[in-house]
Amino acid sequence: MVIVMLAITSALLMSLTESTFISMRINRSAEQRIKAEYILKSAFNVAQELIKNDQPPDDIITDNWMDYASSRDIPALYLDVQEPNTSVKLLIKSEKGKIPIKAVANVTHPQWKRALTNLFVGLGFDTESRPDISATCRIEQPWHCSSAETVANLIDYLDQDDVNHTEPGNPVQGIESDLPQGERFRNNGQIDALEELLLVPGFTPGRLNKIAQLVSVELPATSAKVNVNAAAAPVLQALAELFPGAVGLPELGSTLESCAKSADPAIGPLRSQTMIQNCLAMRDPAWPAAQIALQMNPLVDFGGNLYRVIARVEYGTGMAFMGTALYEKQSGPQPLKLKSMFLY
Repeated sequence: MVIVMLAITSALLMSLTESTFISMRINRSAEQRIKAEYILKSAFNVAQELIKNDQPPDDIITDNWMDYASSRDIPALYLDVQEPNTSVKLLIKSEKGKIPIKAVANVTHPQWKRALTNLFVGLGFDTESRPDISATCRIEQPWHCSSAETVANLIDYLDQDDVNHTEPGNPVQGIESDLPQGERFRNNGQIDALEELLLVPGFTPGRLNKIAQLVSVELPATSAKVNVNAAAAPVLQALAELFPGAVGLPELGSTLESCAKSADPAIGPLRSQTMIQNCLAMRDPAWPAAQIALQMNPLVDFGGNLYRVIARVEYGTGMAFMGTALYEKQSGPQPLKLKSMFLY
């Protein structure tokens, strides 16, 4: 009986110990989650201060927020985080440094659909490995849609009719008329989130991952322009290739990006069509710099007022929390306008 009682007591102690340990882990996790929420909000406050004094043109030398255009740790003295082994990373991106997705259906500026097609071609949409080479672009086979077909399907999703998008002299068309009976695209010119693109044939999770930092669903369809001083090389390449003679010159985008980030005021940041032309001409006199700059000019700007902020709190235990916010810079001394915020 003594042995049985000892065995039962040991089992109870082990169960109690395990239960206590699990409870401690749960409580610790809840505590870190609450702390992370306030740390993330503090990180957003840091981002607001960095953005607040921004003046166009965007300049990597004078605009402090551009130091965080690539994710980096926030200095500990900014946040005074007491939690040991904790790092806080911050990423600030100008939404105007991206191609505006909703503008592709804007008939006033048909260059946008060409620019987006150029971007998709540059990202390899047309050269992806496809197991069934005889398959075509269909609702159930989005990975077989070419760059041009994907853009045509996107226009179908945005426009206000229920027929396939077609263009004179262009054999590529959308597939809205082929939707299953009773189904239709949104057809109101709006996209609420980047993930909504998965409803459009041609956009797959893999492709969405490629374009996530290169396109924006926040910018309006009208009067949208790309901030060349905050744009990545693939976006600048897509805009440069609006001039047909630029196709086949793969270094155009990286050249423009390097000029935008140059500390030499004679080279960058870019402030005008002339500076874009001079940047390309200095890199290679054989490039059609004047024609490229002329084609890009209607679609580019040199500063921005809309910023995507992503913050991440990482604990030494491997636990991490994230948050994202969208800020709009208003005119004058007014504070930034918070358009959205999500914590994960």
